[in-house]
Amino acid sequence: MEAIVRLEMVIDDTRHPVDFVVDTGFSGYLSVSERLVRQLSLRQTGTEKGITADGRSNTFPTFGVQVMWDGQIQSVSAPLFEAPMIGTRMMLDYELRAIWIPTREVIIHRV
Repeated sequence: MEAIVRLEMVIDDTRHPVDFVVDTGFSGYLSVSERLVRQLSLRQTGTEKGITADGRSNTFPTFGVQVMWDGQIQSVSAPLFEAPMIGTRMMLDYELRAIWIPTREVIIHRV
C-alpha cells in the first residue's frame, strides 16, 4: 500500500488534480513523472544531481511547478522520477498521518 495525497498543480491559473505518493526517502519537495510532464506540457528548467534509492548517482531533469499546499501556491523545482512524489522537504513543519483501515486516509497538517 502507498500513502497517496491529491494536490492541485497550478498552470496558467488552471488547477489540475494530481495524485502524489508520499515518499519519506525522498528529501526534495515534489517530483513529476514523464506522463505528467506530457499531460500538462511542463517545461524543463534545469537539472539536479541526486542519489537514487539503490545508491546510484544520477542527473535528473527538473521542472518548475506550482502546487496548492496548505491553501497557498508553492513554487518548487521538481525532478523527473518514475512517479509524482511528495518528499520530506515539502512536509517540513507538517505532521503526516496515514490511516490504513478502513478509509486509507492520509492527513498532512502544519504542526
